[in-house]
Amino acid sequence: MKKVILSSFLFFYISSVSYSQSKLPECKPTDKVLYHNCYGKKIYGRNGEYYEAEFKNNLPVGEVKFSSGSKYIGGWKDDKGPHGKGKYYWKHGSIYDGEYKNGKQNGQGTFTYPSGSTYVGEFKDDKFNGQGTLTLKDGVKYVGKFKDNKRHGQGKLILPDGRIFSGEYKEGKFIK
Repeated sequence: MKKVILSSFLFFYISSVSYSQSKLPECKPTDKVLYHNCYGKKIYGRNGEYYEAEFKNNLPVGEVKFSSGSKYIGGWKDDKGPHGKGKYYWKHGSIYDGEYKNGKQNGQGTFTYPSGSTYVGEFKDDKFNGQGTLTLKDGVKYVGKFKDNKRHGQGKLILPDGRIFSGEYKEGKFIK
């Protein structure tokens, strides 16, 4: 019971602090939960996760803040999430700047790790898939095909000392 009371208190406290950051009025949920020209929270997932944003025509606009501490700025489609061009900032420091389709990274984009390593290229279903360039913080660079986040297909690995390994890669390993 104490957890329920504490959770309710924290939810309403955080809500009141967050709503004060927007010039729009607080969203008043109805049975149909239609948000228009207001600032509020929408619950998603089964564990009480939520996102908060300004809403127009029941869609978030501008910056969307997630209960996980991450945030997203960009296009949105229905309740499917990010769609079109957008930029997602994870709490741990990773950043994705690129195209989304129905809530997943799909199309061209750039993924930057907190370490400074980057991947620039094609994405499909939140993974490196297609042609891309992965540059590690130590200067190692791979240019070529990817499948499910692994080097897969024709490509070349360029080492900082200038050595190049060109050929066929399969599931992340050089095979010929």
